[in-house]
Amino acid sequence: MSVTFSGIGQLTTYVIELLSESSLLLLFVVLAVGSPLGKIKIAGINLDIVSILFTGLAFEALTPDIKLPIIIYEIGLVLFIYCIGISKIGGYAFRSANTTGCAGVRQ
Repeated sequence: MSVTFSGIGQLTTYVIELLSESSLLLLFVVLAVGSPLGKIKIAGINLDIVSILFTGLAFEALTPDIKLPIIIYEIGLVLFIYCIGISKIGGYAFRSANTTGCAGVRQ
């Protein structure tokens, strides 16, 4: 399949239509663009994983037709909360489970 474009406007329209039709492609494009952006330091601060969130918001601002299925948002929220929990209280929770077992859970 050969696609020719006469200008940047047609190319942009084609890319937006392609991303709005394929949610899996949109997800990976947002991840591929947002990840390297998180490694850029500005005034000694980098955004890390939050840059993927901002990249997703930027893509959604292009057109309201670009949407991911709701299950992707739910899985993302669950993974985010899980990662925060493991990074902040993970070691403590596993140590207390080994020492007290289920006795601390029954109350």
